[in-house]
Amino acid sequence: PCVAATLAHTFVGGPMVAKEAVVSPDGGVSVLAVAPAKAKRRTLRDLSGEPIIFDARGRIFKVLPSLILSQPDTLLSQLVEDVGTDISRPIFVDVNGDRFEHFLDWYRYGEMFPPQGTPVAAILRDAAYLLLPDAVVVNGVSHAVIAGDVATRRTVAQDIHQSFVADVVKRWPGFDNFLQEHLDDIRAYFQHRSGTSDKRSEKPEYNADSRFEKRLLIFSCGWRFPEHIFNMDRARAFVAKLQQCGFECEISFANHPDVFISVSLPTVAVAGQQSVSLSQPLSVKTICPHAGCWIC
Repeated sequence: PCVAATLAHTFVGGPMVAKEAVVSPDGGVSVLAVAPAKAKRRTLRDLSGEPIIFDARGRIFKVLPSLILSQPDTLLSQLVEDVGTDISRPIFVDVNGDRFEHFLDWYRYGEMFPPQGTPVAAILRDAAYLLLPDAVVVNGVSHAVIAGDVATRRTVAQDIHQSFVADVVKRWPGFDNFLQEHLDDIRAYFQHRSGTSDKRSEKPEYNADSRFEKRLLIFSCGWRFPEHIFNMDRARAFVAKLQQCGFECEISFANHPDVFISVSLPTVAVAGQQSVSLSQPLSVKTICPHAGCWIC
C-alpha cells in the first residue's frame, strides 16, 4: 500500500517515468527520482482532417495540409513533410506575418491579391525564400521571382509604374465605367470581324481593316474624350489598364497630329507549336494551278 501511494503521487500533474527505483527484499518498490514522460512527436500521418499551424513571426495561421502539399516543391510543403517536424506545434516561418497570408492565397488560387501599397519587391523576395515557382501573379500581373539585387532593381521600376497608374486612376472620376465602355467596344469590334469572316475578298484589303487591331483615336485637333483623356499621363494609365486586361497596346504618333491607341489581341500559343501573334501579318503563299509551283 505504501509503494502504491508513492507511485500514484508521481503521476499527479501528468505522465511521469521513474528515473531511479529500489526494490526491497520483500518485493516492494521505492521510487527515488521521477521525470516527466516525453510526449510523442506527431507527424503528418497522425493528422486526420486537422489543420496545421504556421507561426509567421508571431502571427498564427491554420491551414489544411492538403492545400500546402498541393505544391510539393515549395518550402512550406517540405517543412510539413519533414519527418523531423512536430506538427502538433506551430511551424515557424521567417516571413513577415502581414504578407504571409498572401502566399496562402497563392496556394489556393494560384495568385496573390495584396492591397494597394504593399511592396511587390518584398513579396518577390519572400516568394524566393519560400521556393515558389520562377514567376508569380500579383494583382493580375506576372512577376519574375529572382533573389538578389537584380529582382530589387526590376521590381522598383514595376512598383513605381504601378503606383503611377494607381494614382492617376484615383484622380480619374468615372474611370471604371469609361474602361468598361471601351472593353465592350473592343469586344464588339472583334465579334464583328469574326462575323464577316465568311465573306469572300477578291484581294487583301490594304486599309485600316487589314490590321487586326482596334484603333482608338484620342487626339485630332483636340482631345476626343475631354472628360476622361485630356493629357498623355491619362492616356498611358489607360493603356496600362488595357494591358492588365491582357491586350497588347501602344500609343501611336505615326499619323501626326493624330494620336491613336492601338489595341490588338494577345499572342496565342498552341501546345507543341510555335506562337503566333494575331497582330502581325501572316506570310501567305499561293500555288499556281497551271504550273503546280508556289507563288511567293
